[in-house]
Amino acid sequence: KVVSVVHEAGATESTTITSNVTYDTSGKISKVIATEVLSMNGTVINTTDKVSTYVYNSSNQVTKVTQDYSIAGMQTQTGIFDYSYTGNNLSKMVFTTKMSLGPIPDVVVTTTYSNYDSKISPFSTLGTNYNYFSLSELGLGFFGSPNNFTKITVTESMMGTNTTESATYTYDSQGYATSMTVTGEKSTFEYIAL
Repeated sequence: KVVSVVHEAGATESTTITSNVTYDTSGKISKVIATEVLSMNGTVINTTDKVSTYVYNSSNQVTKVTQDYSIAGMQTQTGIFDYSYTGNNLSKMVFTTKMSLGPIPDVVVTTTYSNYDSKISPFSTLGTNYNYFSLSELGLGFFGSPNNFTKITVTESMMGTNTTESATYTYDSQGYATSMTVTGEKSTFEYIAL
């Protein structure tokens, strides 16, 4: 079970997501059943159920996650993540949203990760199941790649937008990334010796 609470800075809203994770016989995530509760000032506004199912390739890399959303037992939308790899590094994540109600066109967001360095990604140290959970449940596509991307391109179908950003890193003496900066936003990483 994983419980996440998201608070928007300066807002009265919060979202609590409770995810129950099940595994296949080889120990890989097979399904995540989650409940998302949106609250405002402590009052529940909306509850959404989400079921995610995972598909793997012969290299044990997750290639597809299908997420079915429902409110009060009625399916409202389906989200589909499709993943492609170059070696062990994630090269593309295509997220398609299909609405169940009304004639609403699919929305497709394609994220391409490229120009990987040869250094060690801090996220790769977190474990395969955590990273695959983060790929779809948190939408963090670059989790799990053993190296660090230096270029990310995002294309969105509905508005026709296309943005490209660069990432820069600092490293320690063993080749582990200690910081990542993307569009002026810096993340720092600390490691604990086991």
